[in-house]
Formats: sequence, structure tokens, C-alpha cells
Amino acid sequence: MYFALLLTCLSLLYSNIPVCANDPLPIPVAQKRFSFINVQASLPDDRVMVIVLKPQMAPPITVQLRPEKGKIDWKSHPLMPGPYLITYILPHQYTPLPPTQVVLAPGQNVHLSPNLQLAPQTTSLQVIANIAEAIFLVRSSKSSQVWKGEGREYTASDLPAGNYTLTLSTTEPDFYLPPPDTHFYLNEHENKVLKVTYQVAGKLTIKTNVAHSLVTIQEINGKKKTSQGELFDHSKTFTLPEGRYRITLIPSANEAVSTTKLFPPEPVEVNVRALASENITLTYKSSNAPTEKPRKIIVTTNQTDYSPIQQTVAIPAGKAIIGDALTDEKINERPAKIVTISPFTIGTYEVTNALYATWLNQALKADKISYVEEADNRGQVLDMQGRLLFKTFTADPYSQISAHMQSMEGPTFLSLPGKDLYPVINVSWYGAMAYCQDNNCRLPTEAEWEKAASMQPSSDGAALIKYRFGFSSNTIDPTWANYKDNDRELQYFRVLTTPIGFYNGTNTLPLTIHNSTQQQTHLAKSPYGAFDMSGNVWEWVADWYDDGYYENMSDTDPQGPKDGTKKVVKGGCYDSLADGVRVTERFGLLPDHTDAYTGFRIAK
Repeated sequence: MYFALLLTCLSLLYSNIPVCANDPLPIPVAQKRFSFINVQASLPDDRVMVIVLKPQMAPPITVQLRPEKGKIDWKSHPLMPGPYLITYILPHQYTPLPPTQVVLAPGQNVHLSPNLQLAPQTTSLQVIANIAEAIFLVRSSKSSQVWKGEGREYTASDLPAGNYTLTLSTTEPDFYLPPPDTHFYLNEHENKVLKVTYQVAGKLTIKTNVAHSLVTIQEINGKKKTSQGELFDHSKTFTLPEGRYRITLIPSANEAVSTTKLFPPEPVEVNVRALASENITLTYKSSNAPTEKPRKIIVTTNQTDYSPIQQTVAIPAGKAIIGDALTDEKINERPAKIVTISPFTIGTYEVTNALYATWLNQALKADKISYVEEADNRGQVLDMQGRLLFKTFTADPYSQISAHMQSMEGPTFLSLPGKDLYPVINVSWYGAMAYCQDNNCRLPTEAEWEKAASMQPSSDGAALIKYRFGFSSNTIDPTWANYKDNDRELQYFRVLTTPIGFYNGTNTLPLTIHNSTQQQTHLAKSPYGAFDMSGNVWEWVADWYDDGYYENMSDTDPQGPKDGTKKVVKGGCYDSLADGVRVTERFGLLPDHTDAYTGFRIAK
């Protein structure tokens, strides 16, 4: 009897149910009371999507969906009718989807096709410092955009993937030394965290009875680092990490060759305490006895040797070839012409950050310049006509001179640590001219510059010999000049200037991933004794720029066109290829233009 009852029930259950040819078993009538959800979406095979089905009166159902051949096609098991909240958990590369509310009717099959879209390729950077006075500047290598922040922590959001440079400064430069620039790569959707450590420092003011002196500061303890700088107007203040230092003074070249012989003081040792100020006075002894034949003064450190700056070399009167006589490819360097140039002197080195910062301080006190503290032009130095002279670190983080607001009288301009003897950059033609006018000098003309860089000294009637590069040579390699010896694209931009006179036959080039063999520099000076006339930085000259000027060039002391819109720059820079550091290379820039590639040297 029990068996008969079971057969009757099964017969009723499967009655009136059509059977498909592909169905192994018919679907029971009872299942018509259930509902289904079908999800279809496009997703790469290496991604996983999770959906959560939350019924109103039951625990949630979590399902992990893996695509096949880029497609998801999933059907749920039978579900009880009623409301469901459907939540999509997508891979982090995709834009989140809002939850979906559906109400399932008995026997209903609901199809869902979520539109999966990749999120914008952005990322973020969090920088954490050990001081609350930190300043952060994040620059992309692909654009000029800069993200800026202050404080102990800073987060830059929505950064595209790519190479970046983190530059650090501080609102209290007297007592905190920032670490060097950090170069890094951000992957797509990466949230990078960088921790940076500032050195707590103190101030050391060195005073002397000589107007201009060279100083070396050697750390006695720790890593025994040595730095150097210059004292202008009898004193200078240095920011140094806490420790003990040995201070040594040497007279500058101008002081050394004066009629009064100077005897420098003995080296002294001094303790520098964190967040404190120290003062020392060192006195030169003098003698009016005739000096010996002037000799070259060298400042020696544990890393390199440098000659004193602001020296000049004499260029005698005579003929010179101006323009490129070896090719007709460069229209604006043709035709080459022989001209006569009167005697003059030209800077042995490019004007340095230390010299320019000193002039900025003097010019500000004399009300000859103004410093913009607020608004869009913050950090710029202008003349009294409103023309741009210079951009400080605040205006452009590639600048190597900073402005520190220390009193109501205005800022104090200082070279960035270790950058005293590097050529000044971010200076306009107006800024170079203003410096020269206050320092009893001028910019060289293009013809003067080219003669000083390339012409072999010769007597009257002798054949004129002109070199291709500014170090008495027609060939070049990285041991001769600071230029780019290959056309590989840089992963990120950085300022690659070298200290003035670095190519002196003694210094060695730093090792790189492309060159693991230590190489020694050559003594790379022009026929008349000037350094860095090929490479390092482009140099402003006095002339207006004109493509066709050489055709109308004067035979005697060419001064350039009478007017124009751009000024000539010469010599190439650290980012120029070999062809770009030839002495005849020239192009024009607007006189208020500034960048990380251009500086200048003086003439008299």
C-alpha cells in the first residue's frame, strides 16, 4: 500500500511537464515555485568577480565567479521568491558598481548584465616625515605638474602611473636639513608610502676680517664628510648637522694676488648643537711685503678639487672665425666670417649659485629687486619694472637657490646645501644683466664668447685655427664635458649640472648603470683657459637673436642685431647631445625665460 501511494505521488509530480530532448530528467512541477538569477559580464580570464545575494529573511549567499574566454555566464541555484540585494565585489582595477535590488517572482528568471569598466589609471603617494616643518614637492617626469604639501604627512592623490621625483624642503631651513631627491616609479593603482628623514641641525656663523674667503668644513666624527663654500662680505652662516667640525679658511684668488700678503688663521674645531646657533671669528694676518708670483689657489676636499670662482681670463685683440666653417647644414651658423675683436676678459667659470645668492641679498637690501611672497608668482624675483629675473626653489623646485623668510625685512637667499659652486640656473637674461650691472661687468657678445671658447691664440699673419668644442678639441666624449652622450630617454628628469671647473684632469666621473668603469676627467679648458664652454649649462650672451644675422655681421666687434624678441644662448648643456655643445651652436630664448638648463658667465 505504501509503495502504491509513492507511485501515485511521483506520477502527479511529473505530470504535464514537457521533456526536452537534451534534458536527462524532466523538471518537477514543484520547482515552478522557485526563481533564478543569471549574471552575464565581460571580464579577463585573470580576474575574479564576487557577487553577494542577500535575501530579506535569510543569510547572504556569496559566489565567486571566474570567467572563461573573457566571459562570465552564471546561473544561480533555485532561489525562493522575494526581494534580494545584489552586491558586486570587483577587482581593484575596476570602477565599483552600486548594489542592485531585485524582486523575484515565482518561477522568474532574472538576467543581469553589469557593465564592468576599468577605473582611471591613477594612484596615490603618501609621504611621512620625521618633522612637522617639512615641505613636499612631487613632480612627474611626463609633465610640468607639481603636487605640493606641508606638514608631517602629505598625500598626493589621483597621480597617473609613471616616474616621479620627490623634492624636500622645510619651513625652518636653519635647523632641518632635507634628504636628497627621491626618484621612484608608481604602478597603476599603487598606493605608495615613502618615509623621509630630516637631519636636525644647528647654525654656524663664520666671520673674518677679509671680504672674500674660501672655507672648508670637515666633520670630525661620523662619516667625516667635507663641504666647502665661500664667505662674502666677511661672513656666512652655514646650516650643519649636529656634530664637531674643523674649519679651515683660504683667501680667494682676488685676495691672494693683492699687494698685501695674507696669512690664513690656523684651523679651528667647533661643536654645532642641534637647534642652536654658534659664532666664530677667524682673523687673517697681513703683511705689506711684495707677494710672490700669483699662483693658482686650490680648495681641496675629500671628494674633488675646485678652483676659486669669479676669475677671468684675458682675450687679446685679434681675428676670429665666427660661425661654422665646416658645414652648411646649420643655416643660422652660416656663413662663417672672419672678424676682428678688441681685447676683453671673460669669466673663467660660470656664475655660481653662491655668487648669485649673494647678489640677490645685496640687491634686495638696496631696493633694486622685489620678491613675490604670495599668489601665482610666489617665489619669483622681479626687477622694479616687473620683469622676471630669477625663480627660487619656491617657484621652481629645480632651482638651487631658496628664499627664507627670517624677518620683516624680507627673505634671505641661500644656495641649497652642497650647491654653492654649481652654476646658477633658473635665471633670465634680465637677471643675468642685472647681476652684471651691479658687479662692474657685462655679458659677453656672441662673437666674444665664441672666440674665447674656440680660437687658438695666434700671432699676426698666422693661420687661424678654430676648434669644434670649447676645450681645444674637435672630438668629444664624457670625460671632456658635461653633456648627454646618448639619446636614451630619461625615465625621470633631474638637474645634472656639475660644479664649475669639475673637468680639471683630476676628478673622476660617477659610475652609472651604463658605465661601470671609473673614468678620470681631462683638463677641459678653452684655448684661453675658460672652463665649461661646452656643456653644463647654456649661457646667455648680450646679442639679440636673428637666424640670418651672420650674413650681415660687422667685420669689427660684432654686437648682434639692433633689436629683436629673443636673446642668444650658447654652449649647450647637460641635456644636449654632442652636436648641441659645439661652440657655434646657437638659438634664441625670450629674455624673461628661465629654466633648469640656462645660466651665464661675465665679461669685462
